[in-house]
Amino acid sequence: MAASQGTSQPFDHGPRTLGVAADNCTACYRHLEYSPLGESEIRLLSISSGSSENDTNFSLQTYRCDTEFRCEQAYTALSYCWRDASDTVAITVNGSELAVTRSLGAALSELQRRGYSHVWIDAICIDQSDDDERGHQILKMRDIYRNASQTVVWLGIENEHTQEAISICSVLATGAPEDLFATRVMQLSDHHAEDLADSAEWKSVAALLALPYWSRTWIIQEVAMSPTIVLLWGSHVIGLDLIKLSIKTLEKHNFAIPGYWAGIDHIFGLLDVRRALRGGDNRAAGDLFDVLEHSCLSEATELHDKVFGVLGLAHDGSITIPAPNYEEPMDSIFRRITLRKLTGVNHEQVIDVICLNDSWAPRRDDLPSWVFDWKSLWDIHGPKSYASRKDRSLSHPSRTPYKACGQSSSFVGVSSDELTLTCHGYKFDMICSLSSFNRVKKRYSQAIGEASSRVATCEHELSINQNVYGTESKLFRAIWLSAYHNTVGYGNDEVPLSFFETFQEVISGTLQNNSKFFEAWWEDLKTTAEFKIYGRKLKHWFSSSHTDMSELQMVDAPDSSIVIPIQKNHDFWSAFQIGYLGRRMMITGKGYVGLAHRQSMIGDFIVLLRGASVPIVLRPCEGGYRVIGEVYVHGIMNGEFWEAQDESTMQTFDLK
Repeated sequence: MAASQGTSQPFDHGPRTLGVAADNCTACYRHLEYSPLGESEIRLLSISSGSSENDTNFSLQTYRCDTEFRCEQAYTALSYCWRDASDTVAITVNGSELAVTRSLGAALSELQRRGYSHVWIDAICIDQSDDDERGHQILKMRDIYRNASQTVVWLGIENEHTQEAISICSVLATGAPEDLFATRVMQLSDHHAEDLADSAEWKSVAALLALPYWSRTWIIQEVAMSPTIVLLWGSHVIGLDLIKLSIKTLEKHNFAIPGYWAGIDHIFGLLDVRRALRGGDNRAAGDLFDVLEHSCLSEATELHDKVFGVLGLAHDGSITIPAPNYEEPMDSIFRRITLRKLTGVNHEQVIDVICLNDSWAPRRDDLPSWVFDWKSLWDIHGPKSYASRKDRSLSHPSRTPYKACGQSSSFVGVSSDELTLTCHGYKFDMICSLSSFNRVKKRYSQAIGEASSRVATCEHELSINQNVYGTESKLFRAIWLSAYHNTVGYGNDEVPLSFFETFQEVISGTLQNNSKFFEAWWEDLKTTAEFKIYGRKLKHWFSSSHTDMSELQMVDAPDSSIVIPIQKNHDFWSAFQIGYLGRRMMITGKGYVGLAHRQSMIGDFIVLLRGASVPIVLRPCEGGYRVIGEVYVHGIMNGEFWEAQDESTMQTFDLK
C-alpha cells in the first residue's frame, strides 16, 4: 500500500507503508534494497558510534532467530508514534538515503547519543513494499518486543512543557519535598479539572498525558509485551511508575480529572494490560474478540491496525487471522472474529456476543446483524466496548449473573456464504409497550427519530388486574429491579437503600440536576417518568402514596439516609441502566416488565436461544430475523421460562 508519487499519506504507528510527498523531499532518495527474510529471521538497524552529532550512518542487517523467535543478536526495540508523513528528514541506511519522520529522526539521534547499537524499528526493519513480509512480521511483533533486551518508548521531541511536567510528576509520585507536595495537592483540590489544565503550571502535566503516543493502537502490544521499558521525552528519561503514581495522585485529589484530561484512560488501560500479562493473568491473553476491547478507544489511521495491532495479545490471533491483509474488507474481518468466538470454544455460553453493539446506532443493513460491528464503537468515543460488555454482563459466561436459558450450551450453524447464523430456542413473547426517549445522536437522528415516534403511539394498556406478578408489591419490585437490570446485587435482588431514595427523588422530579454532564440523561428520565405500567405512570409508582416496599431487599449503608448529589454519585449512575446504557422500560404482551435495548420497537419478538444467558430481541425480516440486542425481562432471567419448555417444541431461528 505504498503511496503514489506526488501524494502524501499520514504516518501511523505500526508496520505501515511510508509515503512521502514529492514536494516535501529535500533530496532524490535512492531506493533502499531489501533482501527477502526467512521464516525465522529479522532485520536490525545497526547504529554506529559516530564522531559527531551529525554522523547518522546506519546499516541494516539480517539475523537468525530460534524457534521462540529469540534473536542471535541482542537488540533494543523502539516503540513510538510515526506522526506526520510530510515532515521528514533523511538518514543513510546501507549507503542509501531514506526518508523518515522528523520524530523518528530525533529518536535515532537520541539513541545514538545514548550508545544503543542494535535496534528494531518497524518503519525501517520491515520492507514496507512487501505485503507478505508485512503480514508475517505483524504476527511476530509479540515475540519481537517480548524478546527485546529493552524497549525504548519515544514519547516525542521535547518541548517547552517537558521539564516542568517531569518536575511536577516527580513531586506527585514521591510526595517530596513535602511542602511542595502539599501545595500541589491544595491546587488540585481547589480547582475544577477543566480550569486546572489551563493554568500555566499544570498545563505541562496535561501536555504530557495528552501526547499522541498514548492513544496509538500499536503501543498497547508493544508496551504490554516488553520486559523492560525506558521512556524518553527528548533527552529526558521518565519512569513508567512515576507516571502511574502521578495519575493516581491526580485522581485522588480531583475526581473529575480523568473526564477532562486526555490520555489518562489510555495510560491506565495500557498499564492494566501490561500488569496482567507480566503477572501471568491468563484472562489478559484472551481470544481476539476479548482482546479487541483494549483497542476500542485507541487511534489508528488504518482501521485494520485496530485489529492487527493487538493480534499478539490474543491466544488465537494467528488462528483467526493467519495472514494479515490490509486489502481485506473490515466487514470480512469482523465476521471472522465473531464466528471464531461463536464456534471456536467448547460450547460455552457465548451466544450473547451477537447482542453486542453500540446501542445508539441502528445496526447496518449491509452487515449480518449477528456480527459485532466494532467500527460502530470506534467511530464514536462515548460508548466503550468495556462498558458495553462488562456492565451488560455479556460475552463471557463467568461474568453474567443471569441464566435465562438454564445450563444450555450454544450450538450454531453457519451458511456456506457465512451470512446466516442458525440458532435454536423458544419464542417467549412480543414487545407491546416501550418508553420513549429524547436523547439522539445527531448522526443517527433520522433513523432513531422514526423509531421513537412510532413508539409514542403504541402504548399497551394493561389493568392492574392482569398483573402477572401476582401482588402489587411484587410488580413494584419487578419495575424497580428492571431499572437496574438487577445487576447491582448480581441478580440477588439486593439494592442499596441510598440508590432507591436517590432514584425516587430523580424520577419524581424533586431532585434537580445541576450538572451539564447529566443533562442528557435527565431529559431521558423526565420522558421515562411518564411511561405507563399497568395504567400508572412510572413517577407515580415511586411516589410515597403508591410505594409498597415490602418485597424489596434493601442493603443498608452508612450513608443510606443521605441522598448523595447526583454529579458525585458515580455508583448510582453506573448501575442505572436507563441512563448509563440508554435502555428503555418495556412491557410484553403477557404483561412482563423489563428493560429493552434502545433500538427495540413494538412488535419485536423476545426469544431465548440455546447458550444465551439473556433473552434476545429479534425482528422478523425476509428469510429470518435480524438481531436487535439483549433484553431484561423480570421473572424469566433465572431460567423460569426455559426450564418449563418441552425440548421437542424448540424452534429454529435463521439470523440474517
